[in-house]
Amino acid sequence: MRPLVVYLDQNIWVKLLRAKVGGEHQEVGDLLGAMQQAVRDGIAIFPLSGAHYMETWHRRKETSRLALAELMKSLSGFATIAPAQLAFRKESEQILNAILRGAHPDQVSSYDGSDWVIGHGVDHAFDSPTGRLRIVESVATKEAPEGRELQPPRELLELIGELKRRFPAGYEWWSLSGEGIEFPDDGFELHTQHRRGDEYVDEQNRLAASIADARASGMEPRDVVVAQYGYWLYNSLLDLAASKGVDLRLVAGWLVENYPSLTGVRLLIDQAAPTSSVALALTWEKHRNPQWGWNQHDLADITSLSVAGAYADVVVTERQWAHALVASGAAKRWNTRATAKLSELSQILDSHDLSQ
Repeated sequence: MRPLVVYLDQNIWVKLLRAKVGGEHQEVGDLLGAMQQAVRDGIAIFPLSGAHYMETWHRRKETSRLALAELMKSLSGFATIAPAQLAFRKESEQILNAILRGAHPDQVSSYDGSDWVIGHGVDHAFDSPTGRLRIVESVATKEAPEGRELQPPRELLELIGELKRRFPAGYEWWSLSGEGIEFPDDGFELHTQHRRGDEYVDEQNRLAASIADARASGMEPRDVVVAQYGYWLYNSLLDLAASKGVDLRLVAGWLVENYPSLTGVRLLIDQAAPTSSVALALTWEKHRNPQWGWNQHDLADITSLSVAGAYADVVVTERQWAHALVASGAAKRWNTRATAKLSELSQILDSHDLSQ
C-alpha cells in the first residue's frame, strides 16, 4: 500500500506550530510527533500547495514566518500537490482523448493522477519554471487592473535555473519562507492573493444574484453553478482541441450528443473532471448556506481544496469546508476522508497499514 497523501489546510499548520512552540494542547503536540514518525516510516506524506506558499509569505513577523516554514519543510520535505490549473488541464486532456476514441459515456472516467498530482518543490506547486513568481505587463493598482501575463524572459529563466542548480535547497527555502525578502515598492505585488480574493468575492456575489433569479423563476438554482463550471470545461476542451489541430466540430458534436443538458454537463464533470467536480460542490454548498458569507480567502481555499479533495486520501481543514466536502458527497465520490478534527488524523495514521 502506498503512503497516505494527507493535505493540511493552512490553519492546521498554524495550530501545529502553536503546539510545537508554545507547548499548548498536549494532544496536538503528541500528534505532531506521530506525524513526524509517519513521515520517517513512509506511512504518510504531507504535501504543500501554492496556497501554503502564498499564505506563509503573508505573515508579517519574520520569526513567526520562518518558524512556520521550518515546520512545513520538516514534515513535507517540500513535497507539493499539483495546482488546480495543472489538474484541470490533465483532466481536460483525458476527456479529449476519450472523445477522439469515440468513447461511449459509460467508458468516460477519471484517472488516479498518481503520475503528476504529487511532485517536488515550488515549481510543481505553481506549475511554473519561475516558481511562485509571475511576470505581467504591469502590476495592478487602484486605478488600473493587472496587465496581461507575459512569458518569462530568457535571462530570468537562466538566472532561476542557475539558482536551482547551485542552491536547490536555498531556492526552495526562500520560496516558502521569504527569508530576508526585500522587494522595491514599484513593480512587485506581494499580496496578489488578497486582491484576487476580493475580486472573487465580487464574482460570487454576482453569481448569488443569478442563483436568486433562477430560484424566483422556478429553475433549479444549482444549475447556475453547473452552467458556469460546464462553460469553463467545454471551452477548455475546445481550446485544447484547437491547439492539437482537432476538428472542433468533432468535439462539439460528441459533447452535444452525449451530454446535451445541464444534467449531462454535471454528469460529465462528476465522471471525468475531479477538480471541477469538487470545486463545483464546494461553490454550491457555500451558496446553499448564505449564512457563511464570502470572503477573500475563499478563492485560495476552493482552489487548493478542489485538488486535495479529489486526489488526497485525507483532508484536514476548517469546519465549514470539511462539512461541505462531506455534505455535498464530494468526499465520498472521490474517496477522500475530510475532517476538521486533528484527533481523527491521529486515528487514521494509527490504522494505516503499508503492508496491505
